[in-house]
Amino acid sequence: MNQSNVNIIDLPDEILLHILKKLNNLSVLYSLVGINKKLDRVVCDNDFTRLIDLISIEPYQMTDSRSNTIFDRFCIDILPRIFDKVECLILQASILPRVLHATNYPNLRKLVINNFKLRTNLKYLDLDVDNNSFFSQSLLTGLPLTICSSSSIVHLRIKMHNINDCLYLLDGRLSQLQTLIVNLDYVIDPQLIRRNSQKMIRRSLALMNKMVIPCQLKSFSLHVYTITNVFDSVILPFLHRMTYLEQLSLSIRFGGRNSFIDGSYLDNYLVSQLPNLQKFHFNIITENIRFDEFEPKPTSHDIRQTFVERGYHVDCYIDYDVFNFGRCHVYSLPFYMQRISHIRHNFPGGMFNNVGVLCMRDLDHPFEHKFFAMISTSFPLLRRLKISNNNKQEEQQQKHEDKSSIIHFSHLVELEYFRVHVDYVEQFLCESSTRLPCLNKICISYQQLAHVTKDFTRNTTRSNCAQLKYINFCRMALVHSKDYYCYFPSLL
Repeated sequence: MNQSNVNIIDLPDEILLHILKKLNNLSVLYSLVGINKKLDRVVCDNDFTRLIDLISIEPYQMTDSRSNTIFDRFCIDILPRIFDKVECLILQASILPRVLHATNYPNLRKLVINNFKLRTNLKYLDLDVDNNSFFSQSLLTGLPLTICSSSSIVHLRIKMHNINDCLYLLDGRLSQLQTLIVNLDYVIDPQLIRRNSQKMIRRSLALMNKMVIPCQLKSFSLHVYTITNVFDSVILPFLHRMTYLEQLSLSIRFGGRNSFIDGSYLDNYLVSQLPNLQKFHFNIITENIRFDEFEPKPTSHDIRQTFVERGYHVDCYIDYDVFNFGRCHVYSLPFYMQRISHIRHNFPGGMFNNVGVLCMRDLDHPFEHKFFAMISTSFPLLRRLKISNNNKQEEQQQKHEDKSSIIHFSHLVELEYFRVHVDYVEQFLCESSTRLPCLNKICISYQQLAHVTKDFTRNTTRSNCAQLKYINFCRMALVHSKDYYCYFPSLL
């Protein structure tokens, strides 16, 4: 072939990708997105879309027609096309509103804003991150009072790394705060607490002594994603300082105790220390409690009664394994929280209209088809579901024989599998078991997906896969077959 006749689209993807990586990814996206299918496939690779750096678009340049054209194209055409691949955004504060309104960024993990200043009249601020990613380190350690401060914010919702971030936030920099909603990755980073637990606890207690709790802070919500062993030594002293609280919401998982947390304990050691408390909502799991083989073990009725006697409406279920370790999950009703984690096979169900995020995990017992049917009715507005269970289902034959038992998850958009038996992939992707009309994201093993879909040719799993736009493989396959791309026509 004559060299002068070679077209860029004639090059193999690997060579084209190698060439384009030497260019600025902003220029690559601006110049090539939307040209044709091949270029779209190459330039929408994670290498170009993972980090979007718009810092070069300066506020004073927005009067320039070329800068305006570039920015318009990103907001109108490019960002909505790569929305689920963007993990980091870097930009000037002046263009932040338009970039955030251009589309949703479900996998955004990092947002860097240059020249960011809070307006003095800002009252409500939501800095939560709706994904499963954890921060790598504390966010506010060492920041002076002049940073992240406001004399006008009254309502703040935020996700942070650990309890110390929360303590820094309450050192006087938010003087008018009335409502604080905090989602923590950890109470204390487990890597640090393994090295020197007492030192980490003392550090947190020292920060508590510097807290300046505004008297206007009437409502506090704390959700911790991971298990903690420092409830008595850190969480309780922290909450005791919030003497003005009228509403408290607590979702947390405890270990390292000698007994289950019950109504008597919470009333004596928490509620009685908050004299103004009027409403208390909770979702509490106590696990890894060792019981003597011959001592009587508390039942769910026993735990429930300790709350009922104090005027609480609750539900509760308890597990004991063969080694006499116990686990108790108790929660207040009605359930007002938006997520619930680590439910097991004996979860009793109910009505959880506010829950959009659910995690199901059981190491010892399978989740059967009828259990998922109960879950679908108990969580009618469920959007995200994570399943972790490596136990084989025992009732597979029955679920396929009864066509009237097809389960519908009408609002589920994201499904994540973590260490699961392949039966649960079959359970959700096979339309004779489950219907998922809105599913557009899945995290799964490539081998399990290929097995259940019969190498992307099986008709009975095609319907639930038709809307998938994003597939995250635990172990990525290097090369996909033609059947793969035909099977997932909506992939971006």
